[in-house]
Amino acid sequence: MHQRFVYFIAVIIIISFVLISEAIAQTQEGQAAGWIKMASPTEGAVFIGKKPVINCVISVPFARENLVVTLDRVDITEVIEVSKDGFTFTPLQVLQAGQHSLNVSLTTPDKKEYKKDFSFAVRHTKNFEQMSSTNDVTVLYEAMMQRRVPEGTTDETPYSKFEGNVTSNSKIKEKGFEASFSTNIRYLEQNTGVNPPLYKGINIPNYLLTAKYKGDQYDVLGETGDVSINETANTIQGLSRRGLRFAGGYGNFHFNTFSVKGQSVSGLRTFKDDSGLAFDPEDEIKGATADLDLFNKRANFKAIYVTGQTPGTSFGTSSASGGSQGDTTGFLFKTDFFQQKLKTEMEYDISHFDQDTQDTLPKESDKAYRMLVGGQLKNYTYEGVYEYAGPKYGSIASPGALKDREGFTLKGGGKFDVQALNVVLSRYNDNVESSNLIPRTYTYQGMADYSLTKYKTLPMGMNLQLTRAETVDEPDGILPKRTDTKTASGRINYIKDAWNLGLNLAYASQKDQIDSTNDNRNITATFSPTYTTPTFSVVPSLSYNQLRNDNTDVVTDTYTANLAVKGKLLQKFDYEVAYVYNKVKASDDSTNTESTNINFRTGWLLAKQKYGIMNPTVGIRGTYSLTRNLTMDTLNDTFSIFLFFSANMPVSF
Repeated sequence: MHQRFVYFIAVIIIISFVLISEAIAQTQEGQAAGWIKMASPTEGAVFIGKKPVINCVISVPFARENLVVTLDRVDITEVIEVSKDGFTFTPLQVLQAGQHSLNVSLTTPDKKEYKKDFSFAVRHTKNFEQMSSTNDVTVLYEAMMQRRVPEGTTDETPYSKFEGNVTSNSKIKEKGFEASFSTNIRYLEQNTGVNPPLYKGINIPNYLLTAKYKGDQYDVLGETGDVSINETANTIQGLSRRGLRFAGGYGNFHFNTFSVKGQSVSGLRTFKDDSGLAFDPEDEIKGATADLDLFNKRANFKAIYVTGQTPGTSFGTSSASGGSQGDTTGFLFKTDFFQQKLKTEMEYDISHFDQDTQDTLPKESDKAYRMLVGGQLKNYTYEGVYEYAGPKYGSIASPGALKDREGFTLKGGGKFDVQALNVVLSRYNDNVESSNLIPRTYTYQGMADYSLTKYKTLPMGMNLQLTRAETVDEPDGILPKRTDTKTASGRINYIKDAWNLGLNLAYASQKDQIDSTNDNRNITATFSPTYTTPTFSVVPSLSYNQLRNDNTDVVTDTYTANLAVKGKLLQKFDYEVAYVYNKVKASDDSTNTESTNINFRTGWLLAKQKYGIMNPTVGIRGTYSLTRNLTMDTLNDTFSIFLFFSANMPVSF
């Protein structure tokens, strides 16, 4: 009985302590509510405008160094105007439409802490929830102070250069309607010529105008400019061109249509050549897709069609042959009836394609198909893919589409608290139509990757890959091939605070069962210790690679050292240094080269937000490059120093 009484008294004391602590916390919160008040905008109000002046009244003694204010979790303490009665914050940039949160915390001279949270909403105009334009203006003037180049060589680096860029993003939004326009405007002038995609004078490298509306049952979208379309790897993938796109949907039905230039362009010099709206049949890719959701969106059927012609040479690419021309039709059926546990994909594609319009050969027809089964069961994932592509298959909107390939891939993996294991097995072959003019090559590959995160500061892992490539049915005069490649690697990192020390080791060997002259072994070791803080970072990297030819016993050693240092002092002086050293030496002295590259930049911030918007900086940057061939006894080095002035002006309205 006495023991129960003691337990009862102890429980009463604990409950009383909890209730008293809660009462004290509520009292302090009530005091904060009384001593810290938001004068404007008022608590919970909707402010009509883009840059609301936030005014808080504080009725208790405080010092600025003991006051912390955050707006939407961003610390704005350094930019507020503090007085004895509170503080005021005037945004320099437009606040996004919607809900915002303001948190105020302070400590009084007698060590009492007060905290208060406020919320308010912003609506840009009476007619539009959002109506704003965010722009970033940058200017750069650069003049060469000194330069050194090897005798007999020319350097096209300009002595003087002026460059200006305007990045702009504008948006109007009200309920289901939204329109946006994004662009980049560039001005460039220098004493030497420039190569595409750069142009002297004013140029518009990219732009995109979008308008869309989303209702209860339907949605529509239209855009013109630099549009991107992605469907499947066999039909449309990575298609980023200048043109227009129109898409929409009603209920479970969706469609997408587009027309873009076949040639990739950068800039907008003439409307006819660069807008993508000329609809030139010899320089146009167009297409349409339509899909239907079935069984409460657990299945989807999609039809894809694309046709067009490209001139062959585009921005970023060139071709000695002519362009390509053709059309591709695809059908894709996806299912997910068991909430990611079992997903399927079935795709069938037909193409009529001519990969060189300069020759006299007509379009050739072929097919490609793919089947996928995969899913996730608790901590396990699995996937199986079988795919086929004929030797003449192609797509005008997917240059990377594979052809003359058949095979399968099996994937499986699992995550168990602090461990993860992923396994991949595959087998592919070419010559799918069994031509007697070329051999058939089979490629088998297996991969296993294991990672361990039991120690948060010491994640580690290992990887093993095995590959075999062999030929069968070789025609007369062609030697068979059987090559085995084995790769094993391990990785470990030490992560604590600002430190991240990484070590990677890899060993690879290649053995040709037919011709031993191709046998080799490769060892690579990389050590990357990094130290990063908001005001200083140093990122070094040391790498060693040894390649040994087992037939000749020649060893080629490659040493690489990288160092990147970046920092800021006194909030005004910033500096950057990048250093790269590379040495390659063969044991038979056939190769013995060294190269060094150094880039540095220092800048002094003349004023922060001058006139409320400008951040002018003056500084010096330089480059140094040295290449030495010890076998040929040659040395080349270049050196240049530039004086620059730059300014960044964020402007929003």
